[in-house]
Amino acid sequence: MYDETLGKWHFWLTMIFFNMIFFVQHFLGLAGMPRRIPDYPLMFETWNKISSIGAFGFGLSQLLFLYIVLKAIRSGEKAPAAALGRRRFARVDAPADAGARTTRSKRRRCSK
Repeated sequence: MYDETLGKWHFWLTMIFFNMIFFVQHFLGLAGMPRRIPDYPLMFETWNKISSIGAFGFGLSQLLFLYIVLKAIRSGEKAPAAALGRRRFARVDAPADAGARTTRSKRRRCSK
């Protein structure tokens, strides 16, 4: 099983840095920054720096996720047999002849 504390850290870091990347770009769009250009005016520099810092932080939080997975594989305790409850699969009650039914519409014959 994975370390739940590290899992919560990963979730919150991912959430914060994801929003630092993309929410900030709304402000850039409202300020009039054109899209898909290699160079931009200096008035957009601050928001682009914040977005870039968010992208690096997002990448680091994914490395934290990789560490959590590798730690769980190498030294994690095994999950109990009934970790997800008593049943392993959801039970669906369906009639036995459900596959034999068709949805063909009856054609009406025109009488002359």
